[in-house]
Amino acid sequence: MKWNEQIAADRKKLSEMKSVKEKLLFVWDYYRFGFLAGAVVLVLLVSFLIQSVFAPRPLFYAVFLNSDAAIRECDPSLLEKEAEKAGLNTKKKIDVDDTLHLGQKQQEEEDMSTRQVLLALFSLGEVDLFVCEEEYFEAYAREGAFLDLSQYEELKEILASDGYSVTLLEDQSERTCGVWLKDGVLFEAGYYHKPVLAGICEQGKLQKNALDFLIQITE
Repeated sequence: MKWNEQIAADRKKLSEMKSVKEKLLFVWDYYRFGFLAGAVVLVLLVSFLIQSVFAPRPLFYAVFLNSDAAIRECDPSLLEKEAEKAGLNTKKKIDVDDTLHLGQKQQEEEDMSTRQVLLALFSLGEVDLFVCEEEYFEAYAREGAFLDLSQYEELKEILASDGYSVTLLEDQSERTCGVWLKDGVLFEAGYYHKPVLAGICEQGKLQKNALDFLIQITE
């Protein structure tokens, strides 16, 4: 089964589960891929529990998939400045995960581990802003992972030229779920050097802040 087909099957199973407990058990039981993969999921789940009990919420959660952070120094302070311009509470920080990668040659185990982590993040609402290249963005978009950005008047102008639409697998409806980023703060901060797509996650717990940030960086 292709990895994007696996995503579809997994999300269908998860959507049929009613409780968070069931979803957590599914992620753990079904996705154990050797010790490394199981350890990654376990650490992630424990992290979620600790954060929910003790840690204060960040401004929002962002995943920059396949970023350049492994090969160059990135400057997250530039993101905070854009958040301030957007009128967001800058006493809180943007929680950015720029360590996840997919599609690297001869890295099948890492790919499996990354897919597990992303499944957990999407399903538990622990990612609000998701950025990556088209190949992987489209796979998640077709599964309905992102909000329809066309409903936001503030993005109307940028979507006219750089909007990204897909046909959802579930009901074959069309959704403008992403926007192309070709320059701006993510490039100035060192995270990317080629065009990428950005979307606001459907189940994100802090998606309003992430949306305000996206509007700011696309103005």
